[in-house]
Amino acid sequence: MIKEKFDVVSATSLLSVVENKEETLTKIISLLKDKKSTLIIIEPTNLMTKESVKAIMLDLKTIWFYKGLLLWASAREGKETPLTLFTNLENVKVTHHYHLKNMVRVTYIRLL
Repeated sequence: MIKEKFDVVSATSLLSVVENKEETLTKIISLLKDKKSTLIIIEPTNLMTKESVKAIMLDLKTIWFYKGLLLWASAREGKETPLTLFTNLENVKVTHHYHLKNMVRVTYIRLL
């Protein structure tokens, strides 16, 4: 168990694969040091599919750029973390931002 607190905590594609999402999220939030600290969670949405990633590849140059995204889509397709996970959290401010044609959700959590 980690006892240290941090200014910034980041989790990428973690909640989409853990069994107990609520418990994991609570543990990650507990790592925040204070009200100035931020938790950044980066997760794929259900819009991230192999087909949607291929659709944004315009030419051979972009294939190399999006290759990692294509691998991420292959591994996480259909494993979106539901927004309801964040609605019952207490004493935190939650903000969601969407990127890459809404295929990626970045969630920022700060203590109140």
